[in-house]
Amino acid sequence: MNVCGRSSIEELDKILDFSFDVQEGDTVNFTALQFTLDGQLKQFRPVNVLRELNLCPTSRREVLFGRSFSLSCKVPMEDVVLDGNSQLIFSTLFVNYIEKKMPLIRSIPVLIRNSPNSNMNDNPEAWQLVRRFFTVDLVSGLRSNYIPKIYEEDRLQDKFDFIRYLISVELRFRVKTESNKLSTPLLILKYGEYNTSQQDIHPTIDFHFSVTFSKSFNFQSLLEILLPIFILLAFVLAIFEAIAYKTRQHKLIYDLDVFGKFIVFLLSKIGTALFAIVIIICLYIHLTFKSQKQIQLLLPLPVEQLLKILTGIALILKSIKLAQHLWQIAHIDIFFIDWERPRIFENRNQLDTPSVCSGSVTARLASPCESISAWRSYFVANEWQELTTTRKISMFIHLVGLIWILLIVKAENFASRNFFFHLWPSKDPPDGILLMSTGILAFTFIYIIQRIFNFVIWERYFKNPIQQFIDVCCIANVSVFILRLESYGYYIHGRSPHGFSDTDICSMILQFRQEERGQRGLTPGSELQTYSLLAPRNLRQHPPQINEYVTKGYEGNFERTILTYYSINRFFGAFIDHALKDLDYIVKEKTILEKLLNCEFEAILSETSSVELSSYRDQHFKGSRTDQERLLKTSTTLYVGNLSFFTTEEQIHELFSRCGDIRRIVMGLDKFKKTPCGFCFVEYYTRNDAEMSMRYINGTRLDDRLIRVDWDAGFIEGRQYGRGKSGGQVRDEYRTDYDSGRGGYGKILQQKAVPNTDNL
Repeated sequence: MNVCGRSSIEELDKILDFSFDVQEGDTVNFTALQFTLDGQLKQFRPVNVLRELNLCPTSRREVLFGRSFSLSCKVPMEDVVLDGNSQLIFSTLFVNYIEKKMPLIRSIPVLIRNSPNSNMNDNPEAWQLVRRFFTVDLVSGLRSNYIPKIYEEDRLQDKFDFIRYLISVELRFRVKTESNKLSTPLLILKYGEYNTSQQDIHPTIDFHFSVTFSKSFNFQSLLEILLPIFILLAFVLAIFEAIAYKTRQHKLIYDLDVFGKFIVFLLSKIGTALFAIVIIICLYIHLTFKSQKQIQLLLPLPVEQLLKILTGIALILKSIKLAQHLWQIAHIDIFFIDWERPRIFENRNQLDTPSVCSGSVTARLASPCESISAWRSYFVANEWQELTTTRKISMFIHLVGLIWILLIVKAENFASRNFFFHLWPSKDPPDGILLMSTGILAFTFIYIIQRIFNFVIWERYFKNPIQQFIDVCCIANVSVFILRLESYGYYIHGRSPHGFSDTDICSMILQFRQEERGQRGLTPGSELQTYSLLAPRNLRQHPPQINEYVTKGYEGNFERTILTYYSINRFFGAFIDHALKDLDYIVKEKTILEKLLNCEFEAILSETSSVELSSYRDQHFKGSRTDQERLLKTSTTLYVGNLSFFTTEEQIHELFSRCGDIRRIVMGLDKFKKTPCGFCFVEYYTRNDAEMSMRYINGTRLDDRLIRVDWDAGFIEGRQYGRGKSGGQVRDEYRTDYDSGRGGYGKILQQKAVPNTDNL
């Protein structure tokens, strides 16, 4: 019986009314009808297709529902002939199923690829399906004049002209959308023919056997969702990173350098996006496949090859970024700022034995080159070289952990094609997508464990490389100034809180006593010593030796090199100490979003945020809130707070005049003593100059204090006096901490500390 055209499609679309259980490992069983060459029924019996249609050795015993597999091997022709029957046997294969508790069978259509030619294409409408097939044909090619030998072994060349045999068997199942039901299976066969005239001593055949379960599941829709979203996100982040690069380089226009960096950033972000897409799809397939009770997808999937291609493209794109990163590391400019200064040693010891400590002579060495040791800078530079090779995780522990999890714990078996997670070995080879997903999960798990362990235990109680390097810098009294870009880098504040590194026993004891309240931070009252740096645009041009030394160097000129070293060291020391009029900086805390995006919003977006009105309002303002808001938006007067009582009007004028012409400065006074009490008013001629002052001076250090600048509605006579009960500012009334720049403790604490002598 032959079936062709649309009838073949209808035949294959018939559904077996039986639901298989993927968790129980249900088997698909078969029955065969066998006929002789003349059409007589020979037998009707259950068959095991893995034994009767498969020539390759296998440990499998039966076909499990939903488990696709394939076998390939080389089989000697002699074995095929021995396994064959001297009579040509035709078989009709049936699949067993149960419907309404009744066992039923349905015949399996057979597609023979060799004949006719229409069976070679993939269009079911052109197929011509049959019911019967044979495995080995030893009848058609049998020589008519063949006489069996009694005492000798028959040769194939003597007995046959040709032999027909199966070279490929594929049993194809389609899982329907209903509850784990199968459509009518399809048996696809391909025959080969061996001509005995070939001069092969030991002929072999290449045999292939496969069982395929398929279900229509289209990943194209998932890729159509993920790919545009992640590529668009990569493009936006690349633009954002290019803008940040332009800002950090203090470039006025978008030149070829910025465009080139944008291309590198874009390629890197696209690589990251492709990695993210591959990870999401792999994890989705893995979790869906292992947790499904109703068949949703089956392995292997055609999307596996696409995922491998995306991974390869991502690796190539990330390698471009890695090459650019390595080139940038090789061109980083590092300056070691030596804070050590020559000291005067006064030795009061009079010893009889000659010693370098003997005598009472007070001496100062003539030049820094003779009095300051350079070994501290060499030592810090060596520690920096070791620090550059430090990683956030230990790769050795990471590899050992991966080997332990995958090979010893046997987590690699999570990649088996069984429909559940298990640790015991499986007969099936692991699937590529599940293998990638298992590797991703193991890698991520080990990484997270290492980061948590390092953060919670190792870096806190044993060894923190960054903090150890900072401690070394503090001991050596050396700071590290790093410029990763033209005007962007990092700063490690290694200035000793005691002012010097070389010490004696007496000084060391005093330092230990001061260590309890000593703070190493760059700003007062801070312990923070590591900073990201957005340097001023003209940093490299002050002094000119910096740019010349960095770009050209002084080969063979020893004296000029030494002078340049001390010049650069003094320059950076003055820059950190706010001692340069044309070069200054402010210290600000990065927001969480800035840390995540690795940028500076104030420099990228706009500079209007620093000149906006604050939430503070003068409660003694005579007028409505609307009038106060209007005056604040048009005012040219600034309120300056957190000043030291010892800051003079000349100092304030020198600082604020850098932003514009000042109309007047009104110092805040104690209303009883008429002495400065820590605030003032600065009035400019124009609003633009006042905005520049708000933008660049707010947060600046003056007399070792961070001053605060805010808008004021306008100075009125009488506002220069403090509003506290004791005559100063209200904040100094209730202050409980000791502030040497603002009169010590708060006024209330001072009054409590003064004893009452009236009754004595």
